[in-house]
Amino acid sequence: MQSRLAAALTESGSVRLVVATPTGRFRIERAFSRDGSALSIVSQQSGDDYVGVNVDPRSLVHIAAFSQGEILEYSREPVGRMSLVDSGIDLTDVNSRIDALILKLGANATALITARVRVAELRLVADTEAETAEQVRKLAGLFDTEVVQHQAGWQRENARLTATSKGLDELSIPAFTIPKVGERELDSNAALFTSVSDALAALETALTEIAAQTETAIVSARTAVAALRSQWNAHFEAFKLELDAKLEETEPGSSLVALRAHLAELQAKLETSRSAKEELDTQALPALTCVEQEREALLEELHTARRDRRQLRRDRVDELKAKTAGFVKLDIPQEGDFADFASALNVLKVGSRVRDTVIEAITRTVHPLKFSRSMLTSDFPSLVNPDNGLMLGASQGCTATLMKRTFGSTCWLCRSSIVRTH
Repeated sequence: MQSRLAAALTESGSVRLVVATPTGRFRIERAFSRDGSALSIVSQQSGDDYVGVNVDPRSLVHIAAFSQGEILEYSREPVGRMSLVDSGIDLTDVNSRIDALILKLGANATALITARVRVAELRLVADTEAETAEQVRKLAGLFDTEVVQHQAGWQRENARLTATSKGLDELSIPAFTIPKVGERELDSNAALFTSVSDALAALETALTEIAAQTETAIVSARTAVAALRSQWNAHFEAFKLELDAKLEETEPGSSLVALRAHLAELQAKLETSRSAKEELDTQALPALTCVEQEREALLEELHTARRDRRQLRRDRVDELKAKTAGFVKLDIPQEGDFADFASALNVLKVGSRVRDTVIEAITRTVHPLKFSRSMLTSDFPSLVNPDNGLMLGASQGCTATLMKRTFGSTCWLCRSSIVRTH
């Protein structure tokens, strides 16, 4: 091609292209050079003359050229046809929205798993309250009421101090992601972009200083509470020794001291159960509800963004069909691409006895969103559908096995939000 241009244009030749766009009429000129170093000169029509303008020719003319082989490949592969459609539309904004939402869903998946695990742990402890309270009631009848109440007070304080220490240990400084403004496109906006970068740098410095101060304060609080807890432990041990001495003095050689120690253990267990129930009702369940609501909102935003992208593609298809006068048939299928969903399921099934036929049936008939919700609610039977190849019995058992072994991992929650899409 280069040799043909050299023969036709020679060193003094040039090419001129006149383009009519919605914003005006432009003339693009470029002198021929063997090394390709010549620059294009763009002029815009003004009356009967052309005036030079600073415009990139690529912004005026969008040309896509394909070889016969590429055209055949596009006709065979859905992904190829989609790339042909996408080449003529600007999906930057909508794809950025989708990518940002997927990242948020990934973080939400981690928070959701953590919240569900915490709720399950607290329920396990809180459910022992009634049984433990009955044991404490029976054993407390052997002791003076004042002794029982006094010891119970110590155990309540112990539970509160333990919860405080645990809360301090779990405190962490949230990570802040500072946005990047990127590079300017126009020299005239250089100062503005520099100012934006300076403002972001100042913010990052301030947040770093605040994080350091917060970390120092947390460490200081942990140290102070630990020292005070040691003092409290010493007082508690002294109380137990004094109480045991009084019990031994009252009934020498009896089992009251051992029973008192057992009562203390039961009282501590009871306070732990009550603390777990309080945390469950006031913190864990509301936190789980908040994370679930956030997830639903993110999923709705993601579906909206994908619908917007699908509509852009449909509009582009209609435009292409109109331009080709019906000679080229293009369409956006109603069903999404199953490949990513199948790949995700195949990763999750490793180590299980789930058969390929079950994976294929799930891929074909179950939406990823329904799949993840069934896992969250342990509603395995809802996925069983004999008409679609998900049979009762063995297939149901394999499906349940697949779900149970993947619980605790955020990957299926993330992938259920991103696969089987256009």
